[in-house]
Amino acid sequence: MVNKNTDKLLKEYISKRELYRDFSQTVKSILEELLADFKFQVITAREKVPAKLHEKILRKAKEKGVAYKSLDEIEDLAGVRVVFYLESQKRLFLELLRKEINENNLFFEERYKAGGYRATHCIFSLDASRSILPEYRKYKDLKCEIQITSALYHAWSEIEHDIIYKPGEDKKALNELGLKKLKKSFEETMINHIQVASHQFENLYIKYRAMVEGANIFKEVYNIQNILASSTNDDIYGKLEIIENFPNRKSEEIITIIKSVLSKKSKKAVPIGSFGGEKIFGKSHKEIVIKCISLIKDVRYFSTEKVLLILIDLIKSKDKEIKEKSIDALRAVARFDYHLMTKSNAGYSYQKFVLDFLNKWTLNEKLSNMDFVITVVKELISSSIEGSSWTDEKTLMMNFTQVDPTDFLKKIRKETMDFVYELYTKTSDAKIRLRLASILEEVMRGPSNVAYSDSLRDMIEDDTKYLVNIYRKMIFNKKGKLIKENIAVAEDVEDRFYYFAKPEKGRTSELSNIREDILKDAFYRKVCPMIGGRAVYKNEVGYEESRILRVNDMKSLIEEISEKNLEQWKKYLDTLARQKNVIEEWKLADFKRFLEMLSLEKPEIADRLLSESLKGKEGLICFSENFLIGFQVAKRFDLWDKYSVLIAKKRDAGLVGGICNSLLGYTAEQSPRILRANELAILEEIVFKKGRFAFLKLKKKDNEMWYLHDRIFHALAFNFKPQPRKMERFIKEEIENNPEYAQVHYNGLQVIVTVWKWIDLSLASCVFKKYLRKKVIEAPDLDWHLQEFLIEICKKDFNCIIDIFKKRIARAIAIQKMDTSRGIKRLTKRKEFEAIPYHFNPDLQNIILNNEGFSKKMHEWIGLMTLGWSSYNWEISRFLESLKIDRKKVFSEVVENGSDNDLLRVINAMDGVSGTDLEFCLKIVGQTDNKKIHRMIGSIMYSIGMASGEYGIADAYKDRILELDKYKNSENKRISKFAKDMIVSFQKSEDEERKRVAEEIQIRKSDFRG
Repeated sequence: MVNKNTDKLLKEYISKRELYRDFSQTVKSILEELLADFKFQVITAREKVPAKLHEKILRKAKEKGVAYKSLDEIEDLAGVRVVFYLESQKRLFLELLRKEINENNLFFEERYKAGGYRATHCIFSLDASRSILPEYRKYKDLKCEIQITSALYHAWSEIEHDIIYKPGEDKKALNELGLKKLKKSFEETMINHIQVASHQFENLYIKYRAMVEGANIFKEVYNIQNILASSTNDDIYGKLEIIENFPNRKSEEIITIIKSVLSKKSKKAVPIGSFGGEKIFGKSHKEIVIKCISLIKDVRYFSTEKVLLILIDLIKSKDKEIKEKSIDALRAVARFDYHLMTKSNAGYSYQKFVLDFLNKWTLNEKLSNMDFVITVVKELISSSIEGSSWTDEKTLMMNFTQVDPTDFLKKIRKETMDFVYELYTKTSDAKIRLRLASILEEVMRGPSNVAYSDSLRDMIEDDTKYLVNIYRKMIFNKKGKLIKENIAVAEDVEDRFYYFAKPEKGRTSELSNIREDILKDAFYRKVCPMIGGRAVYKNEVGYEESRILRVNDMKSLIEEISEKNLEQWKKYLDTLARQKNVIEEWKLADFKRFLEMLSLEKPEIADRLLSESLKGKEGLICFSENFLIGFQVAKRFDLWDKYSVLIAKKRDAGLVGGICNSLLGYTAEQSPRILRANELAILEEIVFKKGRFAFLKLKKKDNEMWYLHDRIFHALAFNFKPQPRKMERFIKEEIENNPEYAQVHYNGLQVIVTVWKWIDLSLASCVFKKYLRKKVIEAPDLDWHLQEFLIEICKKDFNCIIDIFKKRIARAIAIQKMDTSRGIKRLTKRKEFEAIPYHFNPDLQNIILNNEGFSKKMHEWIGLMTLGWSSYNWEISRFLESLKIDRKKVFSEVVENGSDNDLLRVINAMDGVSGTDLEFCLKIVGQTDNKKIHRMIGSIMYSIGMASGEYGIADAYKDRILELDKYKNSENKRISKFAKDMIVSFQKSEDEERKRVAEEIQIRKSDFRG
């Protein structure tokens, strides 16, 4: 293509060349004012040389078919170039430009090629306020191209431009002689050297600035109190981030700063901005503490003792996250670190140091810092060396190996075991004793994820023998009898050694010997059926075989109990009962079952035991519910009535929960029945918190009250069928007057109707069913099983189900209207009531989607949607998204016959639906010229879903371009134009994304090399 206006344009430009020269100098002066506070290499101005303008006009016509008609169309006749030393300085200047110059007079374009030129080009024109000034009036409507780049890219582009882009000689001849190959070499130079050097310079500059700021901070180390007094949390956090770069150079100073920061009274976070009318706050004191913990880990090998002293207090923190991160930092100090073991000559000196540190403590210090002690001990007796290392900028290698069993390490391990045993003997706290005994098991374990040597195996074997002797002293007295108070330790050892002592593991015979001695002990034989809660019992591997054997042994023990030996048995049972706060609750299951069986088989004996327990301080009172269950099964209602009254006098919510628990089908022997008058009376008093149970009104919410309300609700549900009207009244009272336990009630409703079938809705009154539907509407979240309850309560009726969702949506909107909070708090509060579940139960989903009236109902709902954003629109779109609707089936009729407003409503409804149906989106575009609708469809098309790989998003944009390509020549002109515009948009987005990723890769490479 030839531009016929070439001579005319050149002639006009030559006549105006001086004007463009002056304009470029004017723009340069404006930019120099903005550059006053910036460090830059050079700023130059120029007007275009006529010969280059002539070449450009011809090239554009030939290569791109562009025929300029006027000079106004050529935007680089005046030009200014600003060259910075670093890309970061360039970015800061661009931010200033955007801030200082009206966006209508400044248009940005990123020039980027993966192996070529990169800069930011801005097309600048004077705004109205400047154009009216006499000195600027002549430049009105003129444009100037501002090129902004950094030094390395500028130097490369100048050479590449002159040699490759615009060779002075015949291009064809040069190509034959190897110009293309030379061009490729230029590109490789850019990728392998220029880009790398640019990022390296950035890193070096950043490190230098950090050193300067760090030096200023360290100068003030001994005046740190003044720093803290005058700083916000954000200032302190910023200083901590700077000194993070110098752990090996300034460890003592860093420790001084950390101690000062942690000892200072915490400051409140201050507002640093706003979002949606809600203040956004800066760093909290907690974030500062966590940053200090991170710093502590960095200096752990340079100031070990001071680090340990700081961690002592941090590990006691009531904040869960601070506590966990502090324990992790302590592990880092004590563990066998891969880098330390393989890259230094430190050996096991740090582990020895930590052990000596513990040994210096007093007994009280050791006992009051058990989390600290347990964490250290576990690391010291481990046989694993672990760590991670980067092999390149994108590969993290997890390293596992074994410790080297030197004599020094063997000594450390034995000293650690002795330390634990001594501490065990000095404490009478059964829970601490169990923790200490359990942690020693680590001695017997080999390293994880690695084969290990014979020498390590020999060390573990020797240490295991040493450990067995320690366990013997823990479990047995000097006469060889098991110490009853240490039954939890004995059970734990016997249980664990079953697995460690298996023949195929080839372990020392001492393991099986001590286990056999425990099992042969007279006391242990008595209580063995009642403890552990294990699948394995007396070496029976099968669960059912173990269970049957255990139950038979329990029955034998119960036959053995009589008035003559009751005192002895009372001591046995009380010893086990006192383990309640020592071992996990699930391990008490067999003990509870034993008490139930005893109360069933020998209620008089159980009566004696429970009666004396209530009078004294025996631990059996905590298991009163198991006695009550046994009395219920035995139909000894006289004893049940007696102890329900006595338990009420204890004013203990947990024990009252046990009364309720005894009235439901907790055992196979119980089934729903018509409750006796006294049982109903007691239930009523508990539910209504009156009479003997009025004290429940004064109880605060805690675990015991949570358990009580859980058991109340289940007891009422279990006994629903025989007396539905009475239970309806009780259930309604329990739900209505205990809203703080709503989660208990909703969790219960999910299973008692749909799984356990305790409540038969066919027996329920219409009023009660209506009440239950109301509670479903009010449920904070309709999870999977509650949706099953919804199906049940509506009897699979489509209209009933849809009505409940309609009312849930209305409730959500009403709650949001009453909510005066803004921003993040509002978003958080919205989650307190989720009208629509994220995932629909398939049965409920099928009922809704397969109903013939669904599309019509959705058309009604969509018709009520607003044209802009609204809570109603949000909820409707979420409803359709969660249901995974067929767009064409639901929306096609509205799209084909609707107005622009109808199309806007459909788009609002589609906005929350994941994935993009391209064909359907273009169908909407083809129906209207409305630009707002086209923009909204364009936004929806940018929803690309999950993208994997570094270039995943860029590839997704590329795929979208390929999908749109076939619509460029559509017979529908609206669709054709929209497809072309979107291709341009996606192409630009793809280029920008590839640039971003490429730069990130280079940064990672530079960081790795650094």
